[in-house]
Amino acid sequence: VEALLRWRHPTRGLLVPPVFLPIAEESDLGVKIGTWVLRTACHQIAAWQHPAMRMSVNVSNRQFWHGNLIEDVVESLTAENLDPSSLAWSGNWAAPTARATSSPGRSRPAN
Repeated sequence: VEALLRWRHPTRGLLVPPVFLPIAEESDLGVKIGTWVLRTACHQIAAWQHPAMRMSVNVSNRQFWHGNLIEDVVESLTAENLDPSSLAWSGNWAAPTARATSSPGRSRPAN
């Protein structure tokens, strides 16, 4: 089973992650959404009460590198008294690249 995130926008209808997650990822909202998805997925696994249930959750690059992913997974599993094998998480975790900026103290990409 896979956890699929969708946003029911009041005027645009059902939106898929490629439409709204890039915007959320530009702020801390992306990490907060990811944490919410983990907690909701674990809650749903517990609600289904199926011993062989395993849910897969995609984790964003930003959540992997800049969030508290391990702590969030442990807390989510513990809150629902779940075995760690009931949750699988995956994603594309390429190392983040620095963006070019004129702001002092920020990294510039290597040429």
